[in-house]
Amino acid sequence: MNHLIKNQIKILGKRHISDVEFGLLNEKKVLKWYNDNNYIDNKLEMFKNPFNVVDFISSNGEDIIELKSRNIYHSQYPDMMIGINKLEEADRNCHCHNYYFNFLCKDGLYGWKYEKGKSFDKRYGGRTDRGIDERRIQGFIPTKDLFLITTEINSISKIRNNCYTPTKFFFT
Repeated sequence: MNHLIKNQIKILGKRHISDVEFGLLNEKKVLKWYNDNNYIDNKLEMFKNPFNVVDFISSNGEDIIELKSRNIYHSQYPDMMIGINKLEEADRNCHCHNYYFNFLCKDGLYGWKYEKGKSFDKRYGGRTDRGIDERRIQGFIPTKDLFLITTEINSISKIRNNCYTPTKFFFT
């Protein structure tokens, strides 16, 4: 794990580090899947700054993707929570980029394309289970508005030898 990330989250404890590692593993998994399947000629790249608001950009700069890894099924709740700062970033820049919010869940990779005026809620929410109160105003995207991208990867599959291993063959 990047030493900047470790130093930044050191005070938050092992639970938060574990969550960050979970997210980083899934970023690698999703990046590989996209570059093998959807972005063959126009590769996705991770942003160099680990504290960037979003995770991936296509090599031609048209598509920007934010990935949230969730240890739930995509329809387990009526909506998916995402930092309001990420939606505000999309709102400021959607005139020159396609913004996609991806959710890697136990049952696959799901997406939502940001468009000005598209419906999402703003309300108070967040976590308190990592030793600090992380609740604040968040964005909430209705799960009924998510589209399935693939079930070949999910949040509980592992990467082996630089390849993703679908959970229908391997369970963690």
